[in-house]
Amino acid sequence: MSDKVSIRPFELNDVEKLYQWKNDKEIFKYLGGGYRPQSRYDLEKHMEALILHTMENQRFMIEVEQENDLVSVGVIGLYNMNFVHRTCEIGIYIGEKIFQGKGIASRALKDIENYAKNYLNLRKINLDVVKANEVAVQFWEKNGYKLVGTKMKHRLIDNNYFDLEIREKFL
Repeated sequence: MSDKVSIRPFELNDVEKLYQWKNDKEIFKYLGGGYRPQSRYDLEKHMEALILHTMENQRFMIEVEQENDLVSVGVIGLYNMNFVHRTCEIGIYIGEKIFQGKGIASRALKDIENYAKNYLNLRKINLDVVKANEVAVQFWEKNGYKLVGTKMKHRLIDNNYFDLEIREKFL
């Protein structure tokens, strides 16, 4: 695998990858929107809106250079941006399982933190993470996101309620 990891805005031809990932319960089980199978049609309609970055939400495809080609491997996004308080929320996942655990998400995170600080003039990033999702908790901890609180029995997953950790990082 190449060391080159990059992020780019969504494009209409990303629908097929997103369709595969969004319909994989293992990937979406712990994510904010939860696992809800989606049709290609619904995803295409949603994608048209995602491509038009709004001032509050921006999503990017994570790509890895492999054999002189760029391979889309995941998604990272900034949400609920508040330009008065200069804060936002963040979400990330690596949808291509063979690329999970290889440091790609951490490199994409550094890129988007740099973008948030230097281009959007944001000062702090917040997130919620399911406490039972140990891999994600370790990821955010390793990347400097401090635990500031817990929402008890807050997220319903497979008919059970799970605690959410509230984490933040000053840029």
